[in-house]
Amino acid sequence: MTPDPGRVVEIWTAPEKGAPVVAHDDIDAVAGHGLEGDRKAGLNDKPGRQVTLVAKEAIEALFGQGIELPPGGTRRNLVTEGVDLNALVGARFSVGDVELVGARLCHPCTYLEGLQGLPGLKAGLAGRGGLNADILRGGTIHVGDAVVVSASVVNAGVVEAGVVNAGVREAGKDGGPTTPGARERT
Repeated sequence: MTPDPGRVVEIWTAPEKGAPVVAHDDIDAVAGHGLEGDRKAGLNDKPGRQVTLVAKEAIEALFGQGIELPPGGTRRNLVTEGVDLNALVGARFSVGDVELVGARLCHPCTYLEGLQGLPGLKAGLAGRGGLNADILRGGTIHVGDAVVVSASVVNAGVVEAGVVNAGVREAGKDGGPTTPGARERT
């Protein structure tokens, strides 16, 4: 059985560095530019500056360590649920009708820890700070949109076709498992 796709559960932007984040139900994503109204829009000097993502599961794990972030506290643009973001480095994927490519991991920084005033935040997000991505095809991203991996990624061997769901790898293009222990489609 194919798992439910991961999805976007929150959308955040900040108009400038250090400014409070603003929640959105939907946001326009402009190819090669970024999210409308976000501080990183148009900063194309390095790959992965257009959109940042973080897993809700990583934020929830912080609570278990006694670190309570306010809503939007990671300052990442998209909060996802049920998505193995680390597996999307180098992968093309869609969020609703917007196509993205994972550029690199978004490592937590001392700046974020200082801004939030939460000692241990950087260490708590180590290895799960999220993903930096660029927009290949623009459109509108909505809370609730599915996160779906492009079939072209299968051929690259990065992840399997279909959804990326909490690290579960789906069956390959021909319907058979592509990794040991992969679940087959039914």
